[in-house]
Amino acid sequence: MATHQTKKILFLVASEVQLPAIEYAKEKGYYIITCDNEPQNPGHQLADKNIFISVYEKEKIYQEVKDLKINAVVSFVSVHGLHTAAYLSDRLGLNSIKPINLRKLTDKGKFRNMLDCLSLSQPNYTSKENFTEDIDCNLEYPIIVKPVDKGGNVGITKLADRRGLKKAFDIAWNASENKNVILEEFIEGTSINGDCIVVANKIITHFIGDYLYNNELNAILPYATLFPTKIDTSEVISQLEHILQSINFGNGIINFEAIIKGGIPYIIEINPRFSGNYIYKLMDKAFNIDSAGVCVELALGAEYSSSFFKRNKKYYCYSLLAKSNEGYFHKMKLKKQIEGHLFFKKIFKENGELVDGFNTLHSRIAILLMEFDDRKKMEQVNKNLHDYFNIELK
Repeated sequence: MATHQTKKILFLVASEVQLPAIEYAKEKGYYIITCDNEPQNPGHQLADKNIFISVYEKEKIYQEVKDLKINAVVSFVSVHGLHTAAYLSDRLGLNSIKPINLRKLTDKGKFRNMLDCLSLSQPNYTSKENFTEDIDCNLEYPIIVKPVDKGGNVGITKLADRRGLKKAFDIAWNASENKNVILEEFIEGTSINGDCIVVANKIITHFIGDYLYNNELNAILPYATLFPTKIDTSEVISQLEHILQSINFGNGIINFEAIIKGGIPYIIEINPRFSGNYIYKLMDKAFNIDSAGVCVELALGAEYSSSFFKRNKKYYCYSLLAKSNEGYFHKMKLKKQIEGHLFFKKIFKENGELVDGFNTLHSRIAILLMEFDDRKKMEQVNKNLHDYFNIELK
């Protein structure tokens, strides 16, 4: 039974990916409230109180929790609860990113406008709600066409020329919740991705890696990220902090993607949460920390210092396993040479489930998290992944 001194935390989405944060709160003796409209989600079993309402119905949730004296609202790695978490935190007077500033980060059109105002480098772009024949008149090909409010490669098309432009726009428009599409020039450079711990608008530590692509699978969706990056990230960090200060982000976690071309960073997107693909598990290994616990404590107002995060000297990666051809998943077998490096494996497909190529992040068959003593071996494994696993389709 909770006492009046027990900290109360509302977790939005109680699915498997949220469990580490909920389990941490349980171990600390915090009062746990879980909310989503999926009663079978495992996190609900650990809660002191359940609210079975869709995380998108923010006003209904507010009415349920407004008198509960909640200390924090947490959406650990799920994108689904982000906007509701900001809304509820704002209504409840909790420290969190303001809803208007969250939209500046998560809406790709608004994000580009913000970078313009801050005079930061970015690709030329245009954002439109409706297609017109001259929509690309100020852009040089190749371009990327994508919805302003989706991730995971959903609704995205890369075009070498304007043939197929209308089709690409329609795909993005149909995928967009806000029915808004952004077109931007494609930048050829080195792509990086990372998670950052932020305290008082300053990045006190980060975990940044290099994307790897396989054009046979998907030219714009990376299949692996290798940590740490080989790129000097000092200017990227400086620009990220400039953005965070402009919206008074405060404390929390961000993940970002950027492209480096000619030494100039182009920040493509920022999200106020841990990355997907279980990257937090890589951080746990690299820093010997509990990332889920850090997330919860930051939401409760804890302030960490950079000295808390001590990085080891090992190399880490996540690798997505996929097939370029369609079929029905039968089984996957890893070769022994990779077993000594593998510490986490997640298979997303069940026997007989359709595999439709590597079109979006949701098309992945499995994910592998690995640790290496040297970068050369890590690069060799990831550049020749097909030598280390076998996926059978029916």
